Amino acid sequence: MQESGCTKPVSVRNARVESIPFSSIPSQSKLFTDYQESPSSLLRYYPAAVESHTDIANRVSQVVADYSVDRGHLCNALLRITRTFEPTTETLANIELLRDSDTVAVLTGQQTGLFTGPLYSIYKAISAIKMVECLRGRGIKAVPVFWMATEDHDLAEVSNAFVIGDDGQLVESSVRSDEGDEGKPVGNVRLNESTKEALNALFNSLPKTEYSEQLHGRISAEWANGSNFGSAFGSQLSTLLGKYGLIVVDPLDDEIKRLAKPIYLEAIEKN
Repeated sequence: MQESGCTKPVSVRNARVESIPFSSIPSQSKLFTDYQESPSSLLRYYPAAVESHTDIANRVSQVVADYSVDRGHLCNALLRITRTFEPTTETLANIELLRDSDTVAVLTGQQTGLFTGPLYSIYKAISAIKMVECLRGRGIKAVPVFWMATEDHDLAEVSNAFVIGDDGQLVESSVRSDEGDEGKPVGNVRLNESTKEALNALFNSLPKTEYSEQLHGRISAEWANGSNFGSAFGSQLSTLLGKYGLIVVDPLDDEIKRLAKPIYLEAIEKN
């Protein structure tokens, strides 16, 4: 598997796209590069590894058989969380579909970065959506789920955003933390006036289009002063991908924590 990237210097007007294998990037672990080249070669460590996404369908029956969490309680919690993000009819329908005992979830996740953070946060969500389409094409009931890492405590890692500006150069914008924010779960950190300043700085550096004003207004509403990183991230992700039925989960929710408790206990016992 390979990723695409632009060679330096980065320029909007003059970019060249190349395919770069991870094995050519310094400091990659052998375990990681071996998994990239042949996942099945590491079945000793990852018994559920598959060579192709098309092989995942073969594991659905096992996943369903091993599932033990109360679906009713889980979906009620998802419904409560989702309603804070102005859910689409597609997302609500997927939560109801997840109540069925033969439905599986394609799960991905990422930290709640400023203005959705790195682009791969969106790529991850889209990959889950595409995998669901693949499974449904094989007659399997599936829904896409995005797990927001709101319990993460690394505020410095999520409090900045980067774009390529109008002049082709990389532009960084960041928010200031308030006293007492350090050590909090990132999802609970409240946004202050510096968020508006950061957003304005990013938009001022970008090329102007017929969509700029509308997009600026929408993101401003989602990342409003007084909201927190978790609710703002969830709202923006739901706005972008809710029409595909993406379900967004906040693990800081009390019911989600209660449902996850036996899983963590088992992990500790088997450590």
